[in-house]
Parts: sequence; C-alpha cells; structure tokens
Amino acid sequence: RIAEFAFLQGRAVRFVAAWRHDPPEGHPNIMFVARKRPLLDFEAHAGDWDCVGLDAREGRVVCHDGRLHRTGRRLEMTHRKFALDRVHGPSVSDDAFYQSTIQPLVKSVLSGTDATVVFYGQTGTGKTHSFNACWRRVGASLVGHQVSVMFFEIHGKKCYDLL
Repeated sequence: RIAEFAFLQGRAVRFVAAWRHDPPEGHPNIMFVARKRPLLDFEAHAGDWDCVGLDAREGRVVCHDGRLHRTGRRLEMTHRKFALDRVHGPSVSDDAFYQSTIQPLVKSVLSGTDATVVFYGQTGTGKTHSFNACWRRVGASLVGHQVSVMFFEIHGKKCYDLL
C-alpha cells in the first residue's frame, strides 16, 4: 500500500481520491487544507496553462498532468484527484484564508492546547505566499500572551532552524 501512495497508483489511492466528506466540526485532530496560488504575471503573459483545478464545494484538488507519449506523437493527460478538508482558490483573500484556517488554531493555543501549521509543497507552489498571509495576523492575535514558537525548514534530508 505504501508503494501505491508513493507512485500515486492503485486501489488505495483511488479510494482516497474518491472519498467525500464534510469538513470536520469543532476541533479536529488533523486537517488537510490547500490554498492554490494564482498564476504569476510572467506565467500568464507566457500563456502558461494552469494545471491545477479546484472544487471548493467538494474539497478536492485536481492535478492535470500532461506528458508526451514515448513515441513523441501524442500528449497523454492524467487527472489526479485529492480529497481535502478545505480548499481555497487563488482569489481567496489573505484575511479569509487566515480566518477559516489559522485563526481556529490560534484560539486553541490561547485555550492551552498545542497547534502545528505545516506549509508543504514543491518550490514555487505558494508556501511563502500563504505563510506571509498569516504570520502578522498570528502575531497580532497573540500580543500579550506568552507562547513558544518554532520555525524550521526541511530541505531534502536537512532541517534548518529559522529562528
């Protein structure tokens, strides 16, 4: 089963991709959220194709993977679907993203529990864009409270302390 997930193939992956559920209520133990960054100006001017689609109502991300067939004569298209708890499109405001995703974690921290936010993805996918939308708002929410914070970056097999 692990190999099926590693290669994004197999029955287990198809099951997870077809999984439909409502976002969890209350304080879930873990939540998977995606925020799609808009195409950058140079990408739009170059006519680059947006290969990621969203269905916010269903909480799904669809990645369209176009590859040239080994004969070099035709394009093959694969559509991979991922079911998440919440999906934000490129037009979502920073405030809306913070309020729906990060603010509940800040409230839980203020009530005495721990919280972790992981910004994960390939280079250029919008991790910094989403992080910058949140860190000042988190700081403003925590003014006057004593909290412990860690920032680190995992790059390949190395871990860097960012503080």
